[in-house]
Amino acid sequence: HVVAHLAMRSANVGEALDAACRYMSATSGADVMQMKLADGVVRLSYEYRHGGQANPWLSEHYFSMIVSFLVRAAGRTLTVRQIEFALPAQSSREIYLERFGKLPVFETDANCIEFDEEIMSWPLQTHDAYLHQVLDKIVRAEYRIEQKMPDSFRSFIDMLRREIAKGFLKGTTPTMETVSSTCGLSVRAFRERVA
Repeated sequence: HVVAHLAMRSANVGEALDAACRYMSATSGADVMQMKLADGVVRLSYEYRHGGQANPWLSEHYFSMIVSFLVRAAGRTLTVRQIEFALPAQSSREIYLERFGKLPVFETDANCIEFDEEIMSWPLQTHDAYLHQVLDKIVRAEYRIEQKMPDSFRSFIDMLRREIAKGFLKGTTPTMETVSSTCGLSVRAFRERVA
């Protein structure tokens, strides 16, 4: 995932987390990661904004990968202060302890993970200014972050992302015929609209 590569090429943990939060929602209409700093604590929250049941593995996957990547990239032990998941446990107690160093709280009203604010200034051993700049440009161009889209086109793109994500969550690759039909368009009109 290009956002993860972009984050890992950042100069420090703070820049990496900021990049992940900033670009995650740009690359996926369903995924939103937010970061808040208060009282010496960094709180990352993840929300799955897609119609229907949330995929319970996404929040666990994202938080697990954040911890794993940051430990490797910073070369330091990362202490998790608190971790919560909105859905029931998906794994064993031992696996959670091994991954996060503590047991998460399950079936809460949020998916969040907290660290001490001091980690924000930790330098990343994986920092590469050149690659960071290149990946930043790729993300901005690929997802048209700099360009203003008309609201009607933005809502069409959001609908398109949702329909494709629904197929992926069902374990299938959506066909152009299926997606265009769901969007109320012929295949030809669909192609012209997304071109």
